[in-house]
Amino acid sequence: TMAALYGMGMMFASVFLASGREAWHLSNLLQEPIYLASGFYFPVKAMGFLVATIASIIPLTLGLDAMRQLLFANGAALGFLSVRVEFGILVILAGAFLVVARTALAKLEEIGRREGRLTERRR
Repeated sequence: TMAALYGMGMMFASVFLASGREAWHLSNLLQEPIYLASGFYFPVKAMGFLVATIASIIPLTLGLDAMRQLLFANGAALGFLSVRVEFGILVILAGAFLVVARTALAKLEEIGRREGRLTERRR
């Protein structure tokens, strides 16, 4: 889960770099919906298959669901997918996010250097 979240964070860091350091507004806007969709407050299985499938793009969703299954005696009944499937998806997400993040950060760093946007703007 942590590797996939790290990759996703790096991807969003490239958005932060491209947006002139004003992306924290977007971060604040998306924080609560991400907690809700990821199953932070209740099992993601309760949202239905389609919503849970879409929410699975957020690594936190699969990590929380797997931990819930492993920690509770009736965890398998709460789970969206089996722990093995969720672990496999997390490995794939980690690899994909890290590759995309590396590419995006390199490209946006190049654009930032060319346009001179890597320095701090003072008002």
